[in-house]
Amino acid sequence: MTVDPSSPRHWERILESIDLEIAQMAIICRIRLLDPGVIERVIDRNDIVCGHKNPHAFEKLRALLIMHFTARQSAAQELGEEQAGAITAHIRAHLNARLGDQFGTPP
Repeated sequence: MTVDPSSPRHWERILESIDLEIAQMAIICRIRLLDPGVIERVIDRNDIVCGHKNPHAFEKLRALLIMHFTARQSAAQELGEEQAGAITAHIRAHLNARLGDQFGTPP
């Protein structure tokens, strides 16, 4: 069974798989991603946000964040901003329920 690439479920699967890996790398590095300015620092390769230094995991986290933003932009183009935002909010709620507040608090 194939999934229609223009369907919300397709984009939800893609974003969720990326975000699960982001969560794993953030846990390894002990990074509170949702605290203000943290994502920007990771993208800028500023590892001061790490509670535990792991260069490989940090670089993978950075690449995954860029991948997430690229996929999110593609989903918004395909589905519309409102539906892409709803998918992102659903995934965030799912991850927060599973992992608690170890990623910080969104601004």
